[in-house]
Amino acid sequence: MKFMPSQRPFSQFLRTWGAHYSVLKAHYSIPIPQPIFRRKLSTRPTVTNTFQQRQAEYVGETGRIYAVHRTIRYSPLDQNFLAASDDGQKFFLKRLRPEDFKRYQIVNDRLKDSASHFRLLKDVIPSESMIVYEHYCTSFYRTIRRRNRLPLSMVKKILKSLLNLLAELHDRDVVYGVFGLEDILIDLTEDQGQLTLNKVQLAHSINTAYVPRGSNIVGRQVGPRRWRSPEATILGPVNKASDIFSFALLCIFAVYRRVVFNDILVKNHEKSDIQISILERQISYFADRKGLEGFMKYLGKEHPLSPMIELTWDGFHEGNPRKPFSKWDNVHEDFRSLILAMTNFDPSKRITARQALEHKWFEDVEVVQQDDRPEIQESNQDSSLVLR
Repeated sequence: MKFMPSQRPFSQFLRTWGAHYSVLKAHYSIPIPQPIFRRKLSTRPTVTNTFQQRQAEYVGETGRIYAVHRTIRYSPLDQNFLAASDDGQKFFLKRLRPEDFKRYQIVNDRLKDSASHFRLLKDVIPSESMIVYEHYCTSFYRTIRRRNRLPLSMVKKILKSLLNLLAELHDRDVVYGVFGLEDILIDLTEDQGQLTLNKVQLAHSINTAYVPRGSNIVGRQVGPRRWRSPEATILGPVNKASDIFSFALLCIFAVYRRVVFNDILVKNHEKSDIQISILERQISYFADRKGLEGFMKYLGKEHPLSPMIELTWDGFHEGNPRKPFSKWDNVHEDFRSLILAMTNFDPSKRITARQALEHKWFEDVEVVQQDDRPEIQESNQDSSLVLR
């Protein structure tokens, strides 16, 4: 079947999600939820009164007793609490589904002896399927919102520390999933106008998983839309290269305060073809013909959206030109080089986290030194992720 070039972007042809949903449902054996958007989701935590959740005490495997002082969020699928131990230390408690609880323990066990920048579990409460973290007062996102602008040197230090963590995760075949601003936890102090970065850590994401070499996360949309790689956007195979693309989007935000897909999400959050709109933007900013061909090969001919990707590419023309990142104005050339290497549309051609650490843009930037080890014992649980 031959597809003729379109004179308009493909998203203008696909105004309903029905067709997109149908091909995905037919292709994957797992249930895919209908994309109904009733409200915008806030990135800020919802703090509720504690009358919905009785004041409680829980005992962790370490023997430490946790007294719940405040409920941050309480719903059937998301229960988060602030608690304090007998010695006054503050902790964050999160109740998970049993299958996710097992997977969290597996990842924690693989990282506990080495990943110093990963917010490892401090304790677990198996009877409640709860995990326990050290409590952090701020995130990278909130810090940026409170300050007009962090010094570029500080931003680089934070990003390189995160990239160093990502390299540690990948060395142990752990895929983070998708980066989010609230996942970056920092301890930043100020004394007489002098900023000191004491700690940088990455929160344990529900998408984080141990993925053996040669395998991928499949049949699952991983993480928030605004930080996804192209393959994650369309339910393609997700692996370490997907982390690299997501990290590049985070870098663009950190340096230029620009969320690449934010306007699409704000204006179209109730529209059914939002995924196609995001893919179109990804192609416009980061694809070239060679990269797109590699991406199609990576997905495989059997992927149901392959024809749509070709049509989206053909929809760009003189009246609707692409806006490649390679031609953006006011971008430092070293930073441009780094982002282009991390966002190659062909996942097999993206640089690794270790290679990115050696990039010129990170020259002479120190990584925050820290040591944060968990106190819980190793788990022997099995992973429940779908791998291929």
